[in-house]
Amino acid sequence: FAYHEWIAPPAKMIGSLMEARLQANGLFSAVLTGSLDVRTDLRLDSEVQVLQQDFMDIVSTLNFTIRVNLVEVETRTLLGSETFNYQEPAGENAEAGAEAANRAVNRFLDELSAFLEKGLRTTDRLK
Repeated sequence: FAYHEWIAPPAKMIGSLMEARLQANGLFSAVLTGSLDVRTDLRLDSEVQVLQQDFMDIVSTLNFTIRVNLVEVETRTLLGSETFNYQEPAGENAEAGAEAANRAVNRFLDELSAFLEKGLRTTDRLK
């Protein structure tokens, strides 16, 4: 592990993956990131709470927890809030940990789409 490091902060990489998935799934006409001075109807806030490889057992475990909030901007109404938790077997080295993180993040992205569909249905905004 002394010779391995992330190519970018994990939250930033996960944010980029979220943006790509949301753009591809067609639920939204546009997906914007950052603090652009653009008027939007909805905002998705996310916070990576846990991303760690735990070596306390014989086979390590990757733990990933992320919280998301879907907010209607104009009314400041919380349309949905969810904390997603994942554990993946992660092997004995950094490469296996990275593969486990990829599996956990992909599971999250699948579940995020379902969460957003549900939130959009509550406001009749589903395409």
